[in-house]
Amino acid sequence: MLTTTRDRWVPWLVLAGGLLVGVGWFVGVAWLWSSHTWTRKEKIVATLLVPGGIVLPLLLLFLSLTTRTSDCTNSGGPGQPTVTNCVGKWLTIPSSSTLILVVLVVVPVIVAVNLEKVRRS
Repeated sequence: MLTTTRDRWVPWLVLAGGLLVGVGWFVGVAWLWSSHTWTRKEKIVATLLVPGGIVLPLLLLFLSLTTRTSDCTNSGGPGQPTVTNCVGKWLTIPSSSTLILVVLVVVPVIVAVNLEKVRRS
């Protein structure tokens, strides 16, 4: 099947188009649906399994890795100054959340690779 120049951009816009002021993903999906290169099933999968692409999971992952929390304790008593001790630690994500974030990053990549593979064949 003949592919257009726009078709070459579709997998990458669907994957990372959300990084382009948030509208790149919408352009990619519009081009995906207007193309005859992919089947209806591939279009539905790319639209529903990758809403926004990898932007949201990457943002959540970035925030989880760069956010610090503090554990503070106060000590002192009557007639003594109150001393506050704080220990900073990096925010940790529970393992189930980590798994969900990994899936949210891996699934869009798999979908984009599949779109590219179909486009090339």
